[in-house]
Amino acid sequence: MSVDPGESQFYRRRICEERGEDFEWDYLVVPREEIVRATFALFDERASAIKDDRPSSGQVE
Repeated sequence: MSVDPGESQFYRRRICEERGEDFEWDYLVVPREEIVRATFALFDERASAIKDDRPSSGQVE
């Protein structure tokens, strides 16, 4: 792990450079919609799990 240098899509750029995929990192050029959908599904799943673990309103832990 390292500190994010603040460069747009920094890690995607570096990973694609290593793989020899010169422009694959750019979401505008190669959006990879299937990965975006899978990511949203994962977040939805985790958000639901977090919501299910919360105490109901008024309940004190």
